[in-house]
Amino acid sequence: MNAASDMMTTGIGGSTSSGLTATSTSGPAVNSSLSTHESFLLLANGAKGAALIALVKQVLESPNVFVFGELLDHPNIQAMKDVKESAAGYHALLEIFAYADYSAYQNRQDQLPPLSPPMSQKLRLLTLCSMATTHKILPYARLQTALALASVRELEDLIIEGASANVIQGKLDQQLLHFEVDFTMARDIQRNDIPGVLSTLEAWCTSCDHILTDLEEQVQRANEMKQADVDHKNHIEAQVSMIRKQIKAQHQHSGEGAEDPDSQMVSDRLGGGSGYDRRDKKTAKNKGQRTQTGGGASSSSGASGSQAKGFWHK
Repeated sequence: MNAASDMMTTGIGGSTSSGLTATSTSGPAVNSSLSTHESFLLLANGAKGAALIALVKQVLESPNVFVFGELLDHPNIQAMKDVKESAAGYHALLEIFAYADYSAYQNRQDQLPPLSPPMSQKLRLLTLCSMATTHKILPYARLQTALALASVRELEDLIIEGASANVIQGKLDQQLLHFEVDFTMARDIQRNDIPGVLSTLEAWCTSCDHILTDLEEQVQRANEMKQADVDHKNHIEAQVSMIRKQIKAQHQHSGEGAEDPDSQMVSDRLGGGSGYDRRDKKTAKNKGQRTQTGGGASSSSGASGSQAKGFWHK
């Protein structure tokens, strides 16, 4: 299979300036893994001897099983430690797949059964998951050393396979030659790892408590600022009301009318104010005076004319 077809089948995005994005497109893989794991647990109930060794081989080669804690706790699997050497070797190999990495197998390779190609690929994927839990950026050189891979092509193919199996997701940067981790699955933990997990969870809870306390303090400060703004607004409104009352009292005391200053201004704008009435009355009075003066002049001239006429008649 060529590189292009590998990328298409595993959901690797097209090449960009920052590399390739490793994402999974196989949604039902999780349910398939659970069903496969349950079927192996059921088979372990009645398996013994060579059948149990064959079952362990199937588990280690299965592409859908990446957790082994429940199998290791199974009574029949536990009994493999106390039987002949081959069974004990497969029990130790199962523990390496559950808790250790590829270098641990290489250090004990002479004491353990040989790995088939699917087993080697799976153990490398599990080792990659362990490295991804502690480092977000994984250089290619470091990965090749830890996984015993000779070429970059083999390393990228392994990461692509892990993305297809929902084991790990991230971005392959072919320019900077590193893998940037976005997600990795959790592995089995041993009993002696539990105190460390509890310590990490306690530290996380303490951090959450500190954040919650800070948020409560910020909410309290915000409420205090809001109340201060409300009090300031009420104070301003009270001052405005007091000033209006003082102005109204001054107008009443000066005898300029008991009308509210605001109402007087509105009436003046509408043309119905007392100032307009006084001007209209004054204009009408002047007109009446002019009319009366004109009438007196006419009667006077009429009287003079009659007198003159009588004079000549005489």
